[in-house]
Amino acid sequence: MDIDSNSSAVVLGEKRNTDIPDKIDALAAEKLGIYVYVLADPTDGNRIFYVGKGQGDRVLHHGREKGIGDSNPVVSKKSKKQTIDDILTKGNKPGWYVVRRNLGSAENAFHVEAGIIYALTYANKQSLTNLTEGMNLGPHKGLSAEEVRALNAKFIDPKTAHPFVMLFNIDKGYRRHGDIFEATRKAWSVNEKFQNHQGAIAIGLIGGISKGVFGIKRWTRTDEVNKKGKVLLSFEREEVNEAALKELELKNWSSIVNFAGFWRHGSYLVVELDGCGSVRYLHGLKDKDKPYSLKELEERASTKIQA
Repeated sequence: MDIDSNSSAVVLGEKRNTDIPDKIDALAAEKLGIYVYVLADPTDGNRIFYVGKGQGDRVLHHGREKGIGDSNPVVSKKSKKQTIDDILTKGNKPGWYVVRRNLGSAENAFHVEAGIIYALTYANKQSLTNLTEGMNLGPHKGLSAEEVRALNAKFIDPKTAHPFVMLFNIDKGYRRHGDIFEATRKAWSVNEKFQNHQGAIAIGLIGGISKGVFGIKRWTRTDEVNKKGKVLLSFEREEVNEAALKELELKNWSSIVNFAGFWRHGSYLVVELDGCGSVRYLHGLKDKDKPYSLKELEERASTKIQA
């Protein structure tokens, strides 16, 4: 791996990086500073499978329990650990590359890391072993062409009452299925009390924008289970009045979603919209009985975006 002293970048070459040192010495660490790195699979055309950030010998930590670097055990994420296992089983070692160095601050490293993750997973549809997509960069987050066009989406404020609306974050599901309906309908751990509501509506959100709006006929079991061993569900589509759904489509729901706090993949929100400017959270917020003004939530979301 050659580092150009006049550049902060290291070019990914064709040569496999099998000469992995036991440590990065103090002089090299000083020249690297805070950096962003990738791990690559030499058995799969040097495919990048992990993006990280750090300083010193951080890049070596991931493989120490697998014979890369010294023998001090370090816990790795399961999928990354398994990838390293597979590489070693084939008689190879993971390649690693520093892609940006001397970044000056952890915040700068966060931005570079998140940008690389975004480019690989969204643009190249590449599967990484990172458990997260990097730092939540708010207004700096990468956007697809559709998301750019959706920047002008109006905040949700329907004039028709919708008593039972389920909101699903389908960002990862859409990348996996490539279909809005498939990403919205499955696979979810839905509480039994939310499974049989007449007139229920499911909304698939990407970046807070409603990309798909569907009526829910019934929930059925899938062959998928979550980490707790619970069977996940999918819904069958109910044909409903298209005009009633139209006012919910391609709207900005971030005012409602952000107010509920951190929203993990696999979770969902259930809300009631009264058609008169108020929303009530049925699931996803502790204070479920209080109605909230959509205009006030919109102002909060707009202030956060501008900040």
